[in-house]
Amino acid sequence: VIGALLRSFQQSIRHRRQFSSTMAKQLSAAVIIVPEDVPSIQQAIDATPSSGGVVVVLAGVYYGSLVVDKPVAIEGVGHDVDIVADDDKPAICFQGGGEHGSVRHVSLRQPSRENLSVCLKVTAGSPLVEGVKMWAFSGICAQISGAHTEPVLVSNLIEGGLRLTNTSVQFASGAGGRFERNTISHCAQGISVQPGCRPVVRDNEVAQGSALELLARRQELSAQVMSIDRAEST
Repeated sequence: VIGALLRSFQQSIRHRRQFSSTMAKQLSAAVIIVPEDVPSIQQAIDATPSSGGVVVVLAGVYYGSLVVDKPVAIEGVGHDVDIVADDDKPAICFQGGGEHGSVRHVSLRQPSRENLSVCLKVTAGSPLVEGVKMWAFSGICAQISGAHTEPVLVSNLIEGGLRLTNTSVQFASGAGGRFERNTISHCAQGISVQPGCRPVVRDNEVAQGSALELLARRQELSAQVMSIDRAEST
């Protein structure tokens, strides 16, 4: 299983649009396995060198919010890897230093009832988020912010817990990036693009009662969004 995960990770890295020297180092980095080598995911992240590494996470429930501040690739074995956030903190946050990190094939849960709580937060760089199931009881499932923040979110399942309060993804403070081939369900507000943000949003599916609209000023939408397709409803 671990060998298959690493081969999948190598393929995903090679197909990213910008193959950096940091990503090349990740391909040859030592692998830390959770919980075999260390008991928690954050301990594994902290144990990787500043140049980055690969953390493979086996099935289980892991409590605690993760901070990724170095180019670490987090590879789960599937949605049986259940990462549950602490209180109102994000389940995972990519910040300065985690520019070329990634998280794939895990489940992220934010059980907080606070409307401003966030499940996945990206404040810097261009991390890859792929094949992740995100669930927020309330608040925002994914929040992307910062003028130089350009993550790639692809093929994720994004679900809300309270239809009246959830936003699936929010682009704020000049953020860009790519949001492609994701499935959104049970979110009252589908995709929020604030003024000054220029993400590429396309080929996403909106299902099960989620809003179809893009929450942006319609008169400024063409200037804000580089490429956007109308979401499909099922």
